[in-house]
Amino acid sequence: MAASFENSARYVSATGQSSYSPTHNLSIGSGNNRMVVVCVNLEDSGTDTVSSITLGGNTPDGSQVVQAGTGYSAFAGLYWWYDNNLPASSGNTTIAVTTTGTITREIMVHVMEFTSVDQGTTVRTCTNTITTAGNVSCTLTVDENDGLAVGTFTSGNTGFGLPNNLTQAQAGAVTSSAGGCGYNRTADTPNSTLGWNGMTTRGAFVGAYFQEEVSSSSSSTSSSSSSSSSSSSESSSSSSSSSKSPGTVTWGHVTGVEEDYTRTFLNNWSLDNATISGSGDDEIITIDCPAGRVISEAWLLGAIQSAVIDLRKYRTPTCPTQPTINYKTASTEAGLADAEWVPIACG
Repeated sequence: MAASFENSARYVSATGQSSYSPTHNLSIGSGNNRMVVVCVNLEDSGTDTVSSITLGGNTPDGSQVVQAGTGYSAFAGLYWWYDNNLPASSGNTTIAVTTTGTITREIMVHVMEFTSVDQGTTVRTCTNTITTAGNVSCTLTVDENDGLAVGTFTSGNTGFGLPNNLTQAQAGAVTSSAGGCGYNRTADTPNSTLGWNGMTTRGAFVGAYFQEEVSSSSSSTSSSSSSSSSSSSESSSSSSSSSKSPGTVTWGHVTGVEEDYTRTFLNNWSLDNATISGSGDDEIITIDCPAGRVISEAWLLGAIQSAVIDLRKYRTPTCPTQPTINYKTASTEAGLADAEWVPIACG
């Protein structure tokens, strides 16, 4: 089953530090094939880097780092811990970062939590740097089956743009630099280019690929499908009872929502003769006529017994014809493959 993104957080130290130990609240306990990714982003007037890092007192199961520049340098480090190397219970734990010297600017720490990740069978990494303004990216070899790709960037200035082939989890600027992290939980392109756009000076990027969990989950799931003969731009904002902790979800809208979770269409919906454009509240799916079809990611219902699928809650789609909506359910996510699509009437 596809890896699941659970939580993220961003922590920033004061300037002029040689160590930083933020407290992070782990959202998930053991037994879910967890993986925690910690990204450390530094800008320094020299070439200091990370000398050690622990999470809950444990060193990481793997890491990849890169540094750009020598006068002022941009350092990006990506570190990961698997389930049996993490605290058994959810709750507060300490991430302790020590550097080789005093860092001129802030120490930025970004955390991403995942479940349903294969525990170390296949890991591939890539790095790249730039020393002038531009986009920074690298290419990973990815298996045919869905996997999890993650990445982190450091910019030697406060300017940065959007990620490339990643969903932004955390990103932000500090005194005179910026850093962030992102993920792609359905990476399946044989040569997948990941990166971050819009560096205004030097930039460093690290990417990594992990296989998804091989075994299937016993969680209840729901997958909604939207197919349409519309040839115009369609903004689909769907809500349904769902989630890792059962709740509601909206795709394609992020501000002022009532649902528990907000998700992007990008990287989370599969497309057939359709395209995704825009971002944030302006993200839309355009479905070609007459063969276009889009399918949402599976969404966990848990004990909730009913769901509502709504295309118009936050923005009315500009469709000259009414799209055809289908859904399917199963007791496990693996069971969705054999479940039948059920059409629903659109009001």
